[in-house]
Amino acid sequence: MGACIDGDRSSLQFLYKNGYYVDYSMYYMEREGELLTESNFSIRQYEDNEYLT
Repeated sequence: MGACIDGDRSSLQFLYKNGYYVDYSMYYMEREGELLTESNFSIRQYEDNEYLT
């Protein structure tokens, strides 16, 4: 398992050239500053069929 910064093309090219490929990707987001004024968000749990196995 390895990790690359999104957009780091030289690392990705090196890995692809050596037989590695992207199997899973995710974004980690962090809020800075004030909360959003909208408080009507609908949040749901993920479902297993939303992820490739």
